[in-house]
Amino acid sequence: MGCCVKLLERPSLGRVDSPEPAHSAPGRPARPTARTRWWLIAGGAVLLVALLFLGAGGAGLVTPAPTPRPSPTPVRYDARGRIAPVAQARVGTMQGGTVRSVPPAGRAVVAGEEIARIESPAGGAETLVAPFGGTVLAVPVQVGDTVVPGAPVAVVGDLTRLRVETTDVDEYLVAHLRIGQEVAVAVDALPGPEFVGRITEITLTPATTASGDLHYPVYVAIEGSTPGLRPGMTARIRARG
Repeated sequence: MGCCVKLLERPSLGRVDSPEPAHSAPGRPARPTARTRWWLIAGGAVLLVALLFLGAGGAGLVTPAPTPRPSPTPVRYDARGRIAPVAQARVGTMQGGTVRSVPPAGRAVVAGEEIARIESPAGGAETLVAPFGGTVLAVPVQVGDTVVPGAPVAVVGDLTRLRVETTDVDEYLVAHLRIGQEVAVAVDALPGPEFVGRITEITLTPATTASGDLHYPVYVAIEGSTPGLRPGMTARIRARG
């Protein structure tokens, strides 16, 4: 019995074509797929829109800085000065000697009241009295001090009547001031409303300041009540009319 034997074909040893690999050969950049290209285009479009929005209208999202309010224009004042009692006196010794008694500052006194006693070198006593009713403003000596004739022992002033004694009225301003003229008085230490004053005296000859400048002292009486005012406070005056 004959039989047929089918020989298996032996594969060829030649080149066999294979499908293109999914990845490129080493050294070559990978080609983006269609889906990758689509995402790149979409992302670029979104970025472009965002940049256009920020450049054109995005500034509207930023809260603008508030417009600063103009500060009020400060009131211009014509001259400066200091508060002082209309009636003020320095009480001094005539003989000199040793201080035996003095009043405290701030004490109220009446006219003719004893305010100090001085023991003379010969052993006698000199009594100093208040020239008018008021307040002891200052006591420049102490008990036991030795003072020379004419030395001040106490300063007495009437605090019910105060005025401004100017210190910088020059020749240009004094020509525009007159007796009885109403002025506004502002006190640096008292930020409240201005006081009303009236010019009572204008000196005809100038005085010399500590720096050598010339000024014409002008005296302005403050009208009405003066709560909080003290001698020595800095004041400014502004002429009205």
